[in-house]
Amino acid sequence: MTLDEIIKATNSDSTLKGLRAAIRLKRLDSPVVQSFKSIKDELTVTSHGVILRGTRIVIPKSLQQRAIDIAHEAHLGVEKTKSLVREKIWFPKMDTMVKNTIERCVPCQAVGRANAPEPIAATNMPKHPWRVLHVDFYGPLPSNDYLLVVIDRYSRFPDVEIVRCTKASVVIPKLDKIFAVHRIPEVLKSDNGPPFNGDEYKQYLKSLGIKPEFSTPLWPQGNAQVERFMQPLEKHSKQPKSKVAHGSKSSIDSCYSIGRHHKVLPVFLRLNYSLIGRKNIVNRHKEARENENKRQKYNERYANERRNAKESGIKEGDYVLVKQPKANKLTPNFNQTPYVVIYRNKTVVRARNKDGHEIERNVSHFKKIPKPSKDNEDTSEETDDFSTESNNQRIPEETVQFNMNDRNNNNRGNGMNMHPRRSTRVRKQPERYGQTLPSNIVT
Repeated sequence: MTLDEIIKATNSDSTLKGLRAAIRLKRLDSPVVQSFKSIKDELTVTSHGVILRGTRIVIPKSLQQRAIDIAHEAHLGVEKTKSLVREKIWFPKMDTMVKNTIERCVPCQAVGRANAPEPIAATNMPKHPWRVLHVDFYGPLPSNDYLLVVIDRYSRFPDVEIVRCTKASVVIPKLDKIFAVHRIPEVLKSDNGPPFNGDEYKQYLKSLGIKPEFSTPLWPQGNAQVERFMQPLEKHSKQPKSKVAHGSKSSIDSCYSIGRHHKVLPVFLRLNYSLIGRKNIVNRHKEARENENKRQKYNERYANERRNAKESGIKEGDYVLVKQPKANKLTPNFNQTPYVVIYRNKTVVRARNKDGHEIERNVSHFKKIPKPSKDNEDTSEETDDFSTESNNQRIPEETVQFNMNDRNNNNRGNGMNMHPRRSTRVRKQPERYGQTLPSNIVT
């Protein structure tokens, strides 16, 4: 941005022309220049007609956004960009424009922090035992086997089976065995891994009239009931006397089922079985429901306060960025391709980009951004796949030339040139055959 451009834009700006006339006449009572009244003692006019606030140039409205974009070329943060523009220029509401510009900058938002976690939402307890089940795998074990874990949502009653692999042809007979002992459930919830994402598994559940439910991709908390059981299972499997590591069925499921869960045994809720010596004086199912509701409310309040959880405000039609896996330390936290939210149900969000690609994740995987400009959208198309080149900032030619000169100077100082480091006199061959010699050569 040159001085001639500022002079031309100032002469075309009606507000600054009125301000310039008011400064010369020392009359700042006009409603047009009310926003400059608080700094009237700092304003001056140069011989070129440019208005200054102290030593800073007052930028016309047509050049304000361009000036902010130039200051933000290095993609500094809000405070650094503010301090940079405050050194040379000024205009009303400059800090607000800087903040809005950085919020609309997709590359800056992609490397920024994620939103605060959303408040957790407790799930309702089923009305009867063995109606809603959670299933997952634990392993592989040292014997290359896996543990198929099925746990009841109502009673926390687990059932563990050993399988040699996770194929549907191996898992389905084990599920048949479990359902034959207990009963066929109504809902079977799992993650999106094999074999739960296969057609054979889906056809099997459909033949039994079981409704399949899947947790949100890349969100293990969606299947938290069985994931929580993995912790005591892993602890038990690491014991020296445990037979799980050698592919033998352990007693962890039976020990877990007779342990107290909020004062009620899982085995009692599932099978109406109690230990010897206990008298069934109260309704244990009613007591379990009351304890469950009380504990869930406490956990919800504690987790939300501990994590400073708050609503993200993401709704249908909003523009968002999606978290991406870390390939290395230079990988941005979010993919720079903007998505538009097309569906939200509690914590599940589905979004689509301009190419039609849809993605479904938990709401914590998204970051809400303002509607990006066309320049940001074009830039995001070139940076869909992360590369080192995409993270190098574009540097002006003058800066490149300056840096190269500095590098050459540093190389000279580091001894990387052919000249010795000791001080030497200037050497120059004398001119001969009657030509005049320079005065600094003639002694």
